[in-house]
Amino acid sequence: MKTTIFIFSLASMALSPSLIWASEHYMEMSWQDLEVLEKGDAEAQYNCGMSWKNTHDVINSRELAFKFFEKAAEKGYAPAQYELGLAFGSYRIGERGVEPPNSEKSVAWLNKAIEQKYAPAQVALGNFYCTFWKPEIRGKAFPLWKAAAEQGDTNGLYRLRLYYGSGEDKNVDVENIYDWLKKSAENGRAGAQLQLGWCYERGVGFPKDIKKALEWYERGAETSDPHLQHGFASRFLHGDEWMAKDEARYVKWLTKSAEHRFPNARAQYDLVVYYASKGDEEETVKAVERLKKSAERDSGGDRMVAPWGRGLAFDF
Repeated sequence: MKTTIFIFSLASMALSPSLIWASEHYMEMSWQDLEVLEKGDAEAQYNCGMSWKNTHDVINSRELAFKFFEKAAEKGYAPAQYELGLAFGSYRIGERGVEPPNSEKSVAWLNKAIEQKYAPAQVALGNFYCTFWKPEIRGKAFPLWKAAAEQGDTNGLYRLRLYYGSGEDKNVDVENIYDWLKKSAENGRAGAQLQLGWCYERGVGFPKDIKKALEWYERGAETSDPHLQHGFASRFLHGDEWMAKDEARYVKWLTKSAEHRFPNARAQYDLVVYYASKGDEEETVKAVERLKKSAERDSGGDRMVAPWGRGLAFDF
């Protein structure tokens, strides 16, 4: 938790507008935050904004993040312009209370980032255009996704593949999309590796090949977040229409998710259940201890599951 400070209104009179705003609206900012907000360079302001954006135990964290992004965006920092575009595109708590989405400002800031060829902004604006029914507006999405995909952006590749698969535009030249996807996967991008696995699994763009699908899925899951690893593991518990049951893979990916730097508490619990069902007392005890430690840390990376896991851990 960031150090709480109190800035009295009398002292704030000598401060700049940014610091006056902070003193009047928030008590959670540290002196270091205020220094960055007022004098930091664009990258430092952006990083501070991301820190606040990912803080969930402070009510006003999103609006604090917005202020840092605004400062960095005004200096021309593309990632901050992108974040500001996203912020204006959704409901947010502003200085006048709850403020509705402002599409005009959202598009303007995304376009500023796009001028610097920032791929996430290209994808985001393409997604926005795709929400319209008019073909002349929806048609603006494809070139944006294509521009992002050509930079190797996995979200751009994903959107482009969906667009191609929909058959919505028969005149679109997307013959290189699967080449881009494979190249991106071979360059180590986890998102592209997972998408390539899906393509081989379903026979989309490549001949159906479950062996290759598993290979790419596992390469992508290796560096993915623990929730995705847990979801991947779940496919092997009973099998499905595409993947056969495979207990060894189930345990392997559950364990990776449970032992991740930010472990998934549900995966930890599922390991307890699995080993208990097999009568493996030694592994069950290990799994229970792992879940206990996670619960004692009050989440182990999964705030929603930990309280639930805490009670179950002590039941075994």
